[in-house]
Amino acid sequence: MEEVDVLNIGVGNGQHCEQLCLPIYKHVVRERVRWDRITDFDISSAMLQAAKGYYPSEEYQRRFAEREPLQVQGDVLELQDILPSESFDIVLAGLCDNVEDQKRIYEEAFKVLRPQGMFIVTYPHKTLMTIIRQELYGIHPAFTRFLIDGREYLVPSFTPEPEDIEELFSDAGFEAVQAENLYHDQNFDFHNQAISNTVRKAQKKSVEDLPVLVLGTGRKPDGLTELERKEKRDPWFWYN
Repeated sequence: MEEVDVLNIGVGNGQHCEQLCLPIYKHVVRERVRWDRITDFDISSAMLQAAKGYYPSEEYQRRFAEREPLQVQGDVLELQDILPSESFDIVLAGLCDNVEDQKRIYEEAFKVLRPQGMFIVTYPHKTLMTIIRQELYGIHPAFTRFLIDGREYLVPSFTPEPEDIEELFSDAGFEAVQAENLYHDQNFDFHNQAISNTVRKAQKKSVEDLPVLVLGTGRKPDGLTELERKEKRDPWFWYN
Protein backbone atom coordinates (compact mmCIF):
# COMPACT_ATOMS: atom_id res chain seq x y z
CA MET A 1 0.00 0.00 0.00
CA GLU A 2 1.32 3.42 -0.92
CA GLU A 3 2.21 5.56 2.12
CA VAL A 4 1.41 8.83 0.38
CA ASP A 5 -0.62 11.91 1.19
CA VAL A 6 -3.43 12.49 -1.31
CA LEU A 7 -5.43 15.67 -1.89
CA ASN A 8 -8.78 14.91 -3.56
CA ILE A 9 -10.10 18.19 -4.94
CA GLY A 10 -13.78 18.48 -5.83
CA VAL A 11 -14.86 15.42 -3.84
CA GLY A 12 -18.55 16.30 -4.32
CA ASN A 13 -21.05 14.10 -2.50
CA GLY A 14 -18.58 11.22 -2.37
CA GLN A 15 -20.26 9.11 -5.04
CA HIS A 16 -17.98 10.05 -7.90
CA CYS A 17 -15.01 9.75 -5.54
CA GLU A 18 -15.89 6.13 -4.86
CA GLN A 19 -16.83 5.29 -8.45
CA LEU A 20 -14.27 7.40 -10.30
CA CYS A 21 -11.50 9.15 -8.32
CA LEU A 22 -10.22 6.22 -6.27
CA PRO A 23 -10.44 3.76 -9.20
CA ILE A 24 -8.54 6.28 -11.34
CA TYR A 25 -5.92 6.58 -8.57
CA LYS A 26 -5.48 2.79 -8.55
CA HIS A 27 -5.42 2.77 -12.37
CA VAL A 28 -2.45 5.19 -12.35
CA VAL A 29 -0.59 4.36 -9.14
CA ARG A 30 -1.47 0.63 -8.99
CA GLU A 31 -1.87 0.79 -5.22
CA ARG A 32 -4.64 1.41 -2.72
CA VAL A 33 -4.37 4.58 -0.68
CA ARG A 34 -5.09 4.64 3.04
CA TRP A 35 -8.26 6.52 3.93
CA ASP A 36 -6.44 8.47 6.63
CA ARG A 37 -3.89 9.78 4.12
CA ILE A 38 -6.63 11.46 2.05
CA THR A 39 -7.71 15.10 2.36
CA ASP A 40 -11.09 15.76 0.72
CA PHE A 41 -11.47 19.30 -0.63
CA ASP A 42 -14.64 20.93 -1.95
CA ILE A 43 -16.18 24.39 -2.24
CA SER A 44 -19.49 23.14 -0.81
CA SER A 45 -19.98 22.29 2.87
CA ALA A 46 -23.10 20.28 1.93
CA MET A 47 -21.08 18.13 -0.48
CA LEU A 48 -18.42 17.48 2.16
CA GLN A 49 -21.09 16.43 4.62
CA ALA A 50 -22.69 14.11 2.05
CA ALA A 51 -19.29 12.58 1.27
CA LYS A 52 -19.10 11.22 4.80
CA GLY A 53 -21.68 8.64 3.76
CA TYR A 54 -19.02 6.96 1.60
CA TYR A 55 -16.33 6.84 4.27
CA PRO A 56 -15.35 3.54 5.89
CA SER A 57 -17.41 2.35 8.84
CA GLU A 58 -16.25 2.74 12.43
CA GLU A 59 -15.70 -1.02 12.54
CA TYR A 60 -13.43 -0.81 9.49
CA GLN A 61 -11.52 2.09 11.05
CA ARG A 62 -10.95 0.13 14.26
CA ARG A 63 -10.00 -3.07 12.45
CA PHE A 64 -7.49 -1.51 10.08
CA ALA A 65 -6.41 1.44 12.26
CA GLU A 66 -7.44 3.98 9.64
CA ARG A 67 -9.37 7.14 10.41
CA GLU A 68 -11.74 8.79 7.93
CA PRO A 69 -10.32 11.42 5.53
CA LEU A 70 -9.68 14.98 6.64
CA GLN A 71 -12.12 17.49 5.11
CA VAL A 72 -11.28 21.03 4.00
CA GLN A 73 -13.73 23.51 2.47
CA GLY A 74 -12.50 26.10 -0.02
CA ASP A 75 -11.99 27.25 -3.59
CA VAL A 76 -9.69 25.11 -5.75
CA LEU A 77 -8.28 28.30 -7.26
CA GLU A 78 -6.95 29.30 -3.82
CA LEU A 79 -5.36 26.03 -2.72
CA GLN A 80 -2.08 27.53 -1.56
CA ASP A 81 -3.88 30.12 0.57
CA ILE A 82 -5.68 27.30 2.42
CA LEU A 83 -3.22 24.40 2.46
CA PRO A 84 0.51 24.30 3.17
CA SER A 85 2.92 24.38 0.25
CA GLU A 86 4.52 21.08 -0.76
CA SER A 87 2.33 19.02 1.57
CA PHE A 88 0.97 16.29 -0.77
CA ASP A 89 2.42 13.48 -2.85
CA ILE A 90 -0.65 13.16 -5.07
CA VAL A 91 -3.25 15.73 -6.09
CA LEU A 92 -6.28 14.05 -7.65
CA ALA A 93 -8.92 16.04 -9.55
CA GLY A 94 -11.85 14.08 -10.94
CA LEU A 95 -14.13 15.77 -13.48
CA CYS A 96 -12.87 19.31 -12.98
CA ASP A 97 -14.47 20.48 -16.21
CA ASN A 98 -16.63 22.99 -14.31
CA VAL A 99 -13.73 25.25 -13.24
CA GLU A 100 -13.49 28.32 -15.46
CA ASP A 101 -9.80 29.11 -14.96
CA GLN A 102 -8.20 25.81 -16.02
CA LYS A 103 -4.66 27.16 -16.06
CA ARG A 104 -4.96 28.14 -12.40
CA ILE A 105 -5.92 24.60 -11.32
CA TYR A 106 -2.60 23.27 -12.56
CA GLU A 107 -0.65 26.13 -11.00
CA GLU A 108 -2.31 25.64 -7.61
CA ALA A 109 -1.81 21.87 -7.70
CA PHE A 110 1.87 22.43 -8.51
CA LYS A 111 2.30 24.62 -5.41
CA VAL A 112 0.86 22.13 -2.90
CA LEU A 113 2.68 19.11 -4.36
CA ARG A 114 5.97 17.92 -2.94
CA PRO A 115 8.90 17.55 -5.36
CA GLN A 116 8.27 14.51 -7.59
CA GLY A 117 4.61 14.60 -6.56
CA MET A 118 2.00 13.71 -9.18
CA PHE A 119 -1.07 15.60 -10.38
CA ILE A 120 -3.79 13.29 -11.74
CA VAL A 121 -6.67 14.98 -13.53
CA THR A 122 -9.68 13.71 -15.48
CA TYR A 123 -12.30 15.32 -17.67
CA PRO A 124 -15.45 13.88 -19.22
CA HIS A 125 -14.90 13.07 -22.88
CA LYS A 126 -16.83 15.54 -25.01
CA THR A 127 -18.45 12.88 -27.24
CA LEU A 128 -20.04 11.04 -24.33
CA MET A 129 -20.90 14.21 -22.41
CA THR A 130 -22.62 15.73 -25.45
CA ILE A 131 -24.94 12.72 -25.59
CA ILE A 132 -25.60 12.65 -21.85
CA ARG A 133 -26.25 16.38 -21.48
CA GLN A 134 -28.50 16.67 -24.50
CA GLU A 135 -30.45 13.44 -24.20
CA LEU A 136 -30.45 12.71 -20.46
CA TYR A 137 -30.35 16.12 -18.80
CA GLY A 138 -31.75 18.32 -21.55
CA ILE A 139 -29.01 20.95 -21.30
CA HIS A 140 -26.62 22.41 -23.85
CA PRO A 141 -23.48 20.21 -24.13
CA ALA A 142 -21.23 23.23 -23.57
CA PHE A 143 -22.50 23.44 -19.97
CA THR A 144 -22.58 21.22 -16.92
CA ARG A 145 -24.70 21.23 -13.77
CA PHE A 146 -22.94 22.35 -10.59
CA LEU A 147 -24.44 22.16 -7.09
CA ILE A 148 -23.23 24.47 -4.29
CA ASP A 149 -24.97 24.23 -0.91
CA GLY A 150 -28.37 23.38 -2.33
CA ARG A 151 -28.31 25.74 -5.32
CA GLU A 152 -27.88 24.39 -8.83
CA TYR A 153 -25.88 26.29 -11.43
CA LEU A 154 -25.19 25.79 -15.12
CA VAL A 155 -21.54 26.59 -15.78
CA PRO A 156 -19.37 26.32 -18.91
CA SER A 157 -17.79 22.90 -19.30
CA PHE A 158 -14.20 22.38 -20.42
CA THR A 159 -13.89 19.09 -22.35
CA PRO A 160 -10.34 19.00 -23.68
CA GLU A 161 -8.44 16.74 -26.03
CA PRO A 162 -5.35 14.96 -24.64
CA GLU A 163 -3.02 17.49 -26.29
CA ASP A 164 -4.84 20.36 -24.51
CA ILE A 165 -4.15 18.72 -21.15
CA GLU A 166 -0.49 18.13 -22.01
CA GLU A 167 -0.12 21.84 -22.78
CA LEU A 168 -1.70 22.85 -19.44
CA PHE A 169 0.65 20.55 -17.55
CA SER A 170 3.74 21.80 -19.37
CA ASP A 171 2.81 25.48 -18.96
CA ALA A 172 2.49 24.96 -15.18
CA GLY A 173 5.98 23.43 -14.96
CA PHE A 174 5.19 19.71 -14.76
CA GLU A 175 7.37 17.01 -16.33
CA ALA A 176 6.77 13.39 -17.43
CA VAL A 177 3.42 14.56 -18.81
CA GLN A 178 1.01 12.04 -20.30
CA ALA A 179 -2.60 12.31 -21.47
CA GLU A 180 -4.94 9.76 -23.02
CA ASN A 181 -8.54 8.83 -23.66
CA LEU A 182 -9.91 6.17 -21.30
CA TYR A 183 -12.62 3.66 -22.06
CA HIS A 184 -15.10 1.98 -19.73
CA ASP A 185 -13.22 -1.31 -19.50
CA GLN A 186 -9.92 0.16 -18.29
CA ASN A 187 -10.17 -0.87 -14.63
CA PHE A 188 -13.03 1.38 -13.64
CA ASP A 189 -16.80 1.62 -14.03
CA PHE A 190 -18.10 5.00 -15.14
CA HIS A 191 -21.69 4.54 -16.15
CA ASN A 192 -25.07 3.55 -14.86
CA GLN A 193 -28.06 2.03 -16.64
CA ALA A 194 -29.62 5.40 -17.47
CA ILE A 195 -26.43 6.54 -19.21
CA SER A 196 -26.07 3.23 -21.06
CA ASN A 197 -29.65 3.39 -22.32
CA THR A 198 -29.24 7.02 -23.38
CA VAL A 199 -26.10 6.30 -25.40
CA ARG A 200 -27.64 3.24 -27.04
CA LYS A 201 -30.76 5.18 -28.00
CA ALA A 202 -28.89 8.21 -29.36
CA GLN A 203 -25.95 6.50 -31.08
CA LYS A 204 -27.18 2.93 -31.61
CA LYS A 205 -24.04 1.72 -29.85
CA SER A 206 -22.85 0.70 -26.38
CA VAL A 207 -21.19 3.09 -23.94
CA GLU A 208 -18.19 0.74 -24.01
CA ASP A 209 -17.55 1.83 -27.63
CA LEU A 210 -17.00 5.47 -26.63
CA PRO A 211 -14.16 7.10 -24.69
CA VAL A 212 -15.61 8.23 -21.37
CA LEU A 213 -12.74 10.18 -19.85
CA VAL A 214 -9.61 12.09 -20.75
CA LEU A 215 -6.87 11.34 -18.21
CA GLY A 216 -3.77 13.45 -17.65
CA THR A 217 -0.79 12.99 -15.33
CA GLY A 218 2.33 15.01 -14.63
CA ARG A 219 5.08 15.15 -12.01
CA LYS A 220 6.52 18.15 -10.20
CA PRO A 221 10.28 18.34 -10.84
CA ASP A 222 12.57 17.76 -7.87
CA GLY A 223 14.88 20.63 -8.88
CA LEU A 224 18.00 18.45 -8.64
CA THR A 225 20.77 18.00 -11.16
CA GLU A 226 21.40 14.46 -12.41
CA LEU A 227 24.53 14.31 -10.22
CA GLU A 228 22.56 15.39 -7.14
CA ARG A 229 19.90 12.83 -7.98
CA LYS A 230 22.49 10.04 -8.14
CA GLU A 231 23.96 11.11 -4.80
CA LYS A 232 20.51 11.14 -3.23
CA ARG A 233 19.84 7.59 -4.45
CA ASP A 234 23.28 6.33 -3.40
CA PRO A 235 25.35 8.56 -1.08
CA TRP A 236 28.35 6.23 -1.59
CA PHE A 237 28.39 6.32 -5.40
CA TRP A 238 31.41 8.65 -5.35
CA TYR A 239 33.47 5.84 -3.81
CA ASN A 240 32.33 3.10 -6.20
